[in-house]
Amino acid sequence: MHSRIKTFVLIGLLLAAPLAWAQPANDNIADAILLEGSPVTIAGTTIGSTIDTSDTPGGTCVTGITTGGVWYRVFGGGGAMSAQTCGAASYDTKLTVFSGTPGALVCVTGNDDFCGLQSRVEWASVPSESYYILVHGFSTAKGTFELTVQGAGDAPTDSDQATFRVTKEFTDGNPGEVTVDLDCDTGLILDQEKTISEDGIGVTFVVTDFDSGELNCNVTERPVAGYSADYQARGASANTDSSDSEDGCFFTLVAGGDANACAITNSPDPVDVVITKEWLYPGSADASVVSDYFELEMQCFNAEIQDGYDCGNISVSGDSPAAVVPPDYYTCKNLDGNGNTVFTVEVTPTVYPGGSCYVVETGADPAVEVDNGCAGSGQGMYVLDVSAGSGDSCTITNTVFFEGIPTLSQYGMALMALLMLGVGFVGFRRFA
Repeated sequence: MHSRIKTFVLIGLLLAAPLAWAQPANDNIADAILLEGSPVTIAGTTIGSTIDTSDTPGGTCVTGITTGGVWYRVFGGGGAMSAQTCGAASYDTKLTVFSGTPGALVCVTGNDDFCGLQSRVEWASVPSESYYILVHGFSTAKGTFELTVQGAGDAPTDSDQATFRVTKEFTDGNPGEVTVDLDCDTGLILDQEKTISEDGIGVTFVVTDFDSGELNCNVTERPVAGYSADYQARGASANTDSSDSEDGCFFTLVAGGDANACAITNSPDPVDVVITKEWLYPGSADASVVSDYFELEMQCFNAEIQDGYDCGNISVSGDSPAAVVPPDYYTCKNLDGNGNTVFTVEVTPTVYPGGSCYVVETGADPAVEVDNGCAGSGQGMYVLDVSAGSGDSCTITNTVFFEGIPTLSQYGMALMALLMLGVGFVGFRRFA
């Protein structure tokens, strides 16, 4: 009896295997199913699907891609668009929407668990722009679903327009918005300037009324204080001579129907930290009593010192920087000199809103009193603030007193007073 059951199970598995392994027809983006009209609903499955690594951008688009999925293509209707699997899926779904072209996709939006374990996305569409919808799943989840899309337009029947998708990124995590402009030598530009509010979530320029193959355009970002922009142009019309530039994204001989992209990366500019070292010789102090040679050590957190070195994984506590950040966030530099000296050190902030530094003197002569305005004490060592477009300054003062004897601190003066009182008391008892 048991052997017969095992035989039936084995036969069932063998018959089901081809079905389980069969890839859906729209497993690859090149085979994306076109959806037109609004609303439109289509049934599908991700069982047997694979991750389309050749066309899917790296990283995440709001939510990560961890398992296979299937592709659908829609065209913008010029208003709000949405796609959802709410209440119509047998598994934990995810949705991701891209614009652009296969191999040069640009993240638009994504979602996981909008309605229970199912997903819903919304975005503002550009008329006739192509969007790719990837239906996939959480972790390794796969199953069947119904996808409903609203707001989609019809596929363009002509090629009398070109699109330029623009995204921005700040390398230090600055969440600020930027304004970008599109300039063309001919054609009609719908909205010549646009504002990008979030990294990775871009805007699209549309140009119409031009002769195909005779349009030349460039995308530029308006200057952001404290940052330098780097541009990368992609697409069929990208100028290969300037596809990676600091001046803008350039597109030449643009043809009707071309979809191009421009990625803008903003990096903080170096700022100056000015360190002044001064020596004072009050009264009859002799400058020859001690050497005026000095050595300083500068250390920065979340900021890179030009010509500095990696300090390693430094552990600090309290209100100082946390020790859990990568070691390369700590950089150091040694400075030395003689007499009154001014150092100007270039420092580049690496994490928004900025980094912090301090400077200490090492091996100071005990006959010199050091007043360090470049470092705090204990948990507040980092007193110099650096951020995009803003540096800092400080002064370390060495005071040499008569015959090299430094002044006493308030505690030293109190101790001296007690000693003097003690001597007086002993003298009084002796002669009383």
